Amino acid sequence: MTIENSIAQVRDYLREQNKFPDIVIEDDLDLVETGVLDSLKIMALVIVIEKIRNRAIELEELSMDNLRTVNLIRKNFFATAELP
Repeated sequence: MTIENSIAQVRDYLREQNKFPDIVIEDDLDLVETGVLDSLKIMALVIVIEKIRNRAIELEELSMDNLRTVNLIRKNFFATAELP
């Protein structure tokens, strides 16, 4: 699996869970400020990312800032990840 395939899965999840179906999830869209993510959805997104990466996210990696945009998710959780 490539990084882009992994990010596509993250985008699909965000679209499925989104209460704003018309919003376009751009790479630099602030997912928290726009309401795409709230505190419960962030925790669910962490689980989705862990499943895609096939490994747990370390506690020190968990930060709202690391999950704020698709670009940050790519950089912080997939850029150096060993993907299945």
